[in-house]
Amino acid sequence: MQTTDLIVRTVLLIIAILGSIVSYYVIPVLKAKANSDSYGLFNYFVVNAVRAANQLFTKEECEKKKEYVVNLVLEYLQENTGLDFTDEQIDAIIEGVVNEVKRIGGNT
Repeated sequence: MQTTDLIVRTVLLIIAILGSIVSYYVIPVLKAKANSDSYGLFNYFVVNAVRAANQLFTKEECEKKKEYVVNLVLEYLQENTGLDFTDEQIDAIIEGVVNEVKRIGGNT
């Protein structure tokens, strides 16, 4: 075997090992970061959807408020994120945001 063949094979082996390391460690970290950013934007969107519902509907129209927010949230998820939540998770997120808005003095 020639020296150049050995060098080429060694370099290819090193590239393969580095590729494996990147695939195993770096890509999941980047995906987690992207999901974290998506969740932050999603949460910001839900807060604004709840505030908009408070402006559009009266206190007595709480079912309409919730339906409005749920529809906006589902549309946002479908069009803008890779996030996937169950109906129960969406409901819990909305209720959490409503409680937070109430706590800081908003009407719900």
